Order: sequence, then structure tokens, then C-alpha cells
Amino acid sequence: MQEKKVTVAEIDAARSFVLLKNAGPVLPLGRKGTLALIGPLANNRENMAGTWSVSGLFDQSVSLMDGLKNVAGNAVRVVYARGANIVSDPGLEERISIFGKPTYRDNRSNTVLIEEAVMCRPS
Repeated sequence: MQEKKVTVAEIDAARSFVLLKNAGPVLPLGRKGTLALIGPLANNRENMAGTWSVSGLFDQSVSLMDGLKNVAGNAVRVVYARGANIVSDPGLEERISIFGKPTYRDNRSNTVLIEEAVMCRPS
């Protein structure tokens, strides 16, 4: 039997997924309490269609954060932290969205971004 070669994309995808174990009455999430939303594009409506998208009504897009707030209602506090930039190289990040959609790079250190996400207390 021939061994399958694993691509860099498959390795990155495996590292980026988080599985939640539904131990006890956790899921579905209730419409109360605090929800932490972490990720560099979670509050970026222009890139909801993807950085590769050529056309669309980007000014009418809804960010993941705004969508969650709209669905969850006032009883849920949504806390957002960037957590990381899309890539570590600022020059590459400027060119990552080839159609000019902003990524809103955060120039704080990786340590600060990660600490903010772990603490769920955005500054």
C-alpha cells in the first residue's frame, strides 16, 4: 500500500481546527453569557467573501462578529480579540488580499495579541 503524501495545506488545516466536546449541556450555546470570538478576520466584513473574491457587494457584507451579535441578541456579550495577524510578514499581508480589501493588520506584538485572546479582555 502506497503512503499518502500530506500537503502543507493539509497540515495547516489540521492545526487550525478546534473540536469542541459536547460534555454536558454545553451545545447548543444559550442566548446569555459571554462569547469569545477570536481571529484576524472575525471582525472584517470586507473579506467575508474571501480575499480571493473579485466582485460582490462588500459594503453590504456582515462580519462574523456582527452576525453573531445580531443572532444572539442583547443577553449575549460578544468579546472580540484578533489573536494574530493573517501572516507575520507585514509586506506579505499588504499583498494577501489581491483585490485591495483591507486586512486591518494589528502592529502589536504576537505575544500581546495572544495574551489578549487568552484573557478574552480586548484592549
